Amino acid sequence: MSKKPYINNRWIETHQAVFVIITPDKTTDTIPISCPVCQVLMRNKDDEISWEYFQCCHMCKLDWAESRKNEWLGGWRPSSEQIQEKINSRPPIQINLSIDN
Repeated sequence: MSKKPYINNRWIETHQAVFVIITPDKTTDTIPISCPVCQVLMRNKDDEISWEYFQCCHMCKLDWAESRKNEWLGGWRPSSEQIQEKINSRPPIQINLSIDN
């Protein structure tokens, strides 16, 4: 990997000449694409805020992390059965898609 300066305090990272990543000069840890607890996609600012403190999505924070804060920060996580039960009870994400010819 090579890293070169770019415009507006950004850097270009070339990875084995296959792809290029342009990042701000000052970056924080990246947020995963899906929650490491429930595997649901991270999708909004609430998820980003929850990740910063609890390393999970907003729904997992509400379901488990806040109410068991000390245990959560100590490494406790719900069982796979508990996770699946909560995922099944969460409202679906609605997407409106329109395709025009």
